[in-house]
Amino acid sequence: MSSISIKGVLLGALVDFAGSMIIGIAIIAAAAGLLDLGDVEATSGAFQAGVPRIVAFALSCPATVAGGYVAARVAGRGELINGTLCTFLSVIVTILAVEEPWPWKMRDFIELGLIPLAGMLGGYMRLRQVRAAVL
Repeated sequence: MSSISIKGVLLGALVDFAGSMIIGIAIIAAAAGLLDLGDVEATSGAFQAGVPRIVAFALSCPATVAGGYVAARVAGRGELINGTLCTFLSVIVTILAVEEPWPWKMRDFIELGLIPLAGMLGGYMRLRQVRAAVL
């Protein structure tokens, strides 16, 4: 428990969430322009379909990795756990954004599993950087 940094986790979550939101807004704007969708409901409905959602998730993963890296760097210790914990906000938003509460589709479970792994990857990148500096 002593290796968890609240400040690191919160800053990493902020980087993750802000980056994901900026990327998400850009993707929705691009999809609305390309698909010629005029209103928000049509854009949201088209966006919940399989391929646009997967593309948006794949493009927002680098923001999650960056958030994990920031959390690990600010913490200065426990890089993997801090990188993983910074994804709590993205996991909560993903749970709340599921179009139907139940039954969940397989892609929803995959997203929930990959989000913490992306944060852990950011923490791992920082851990490798720290270990390389020591050697």
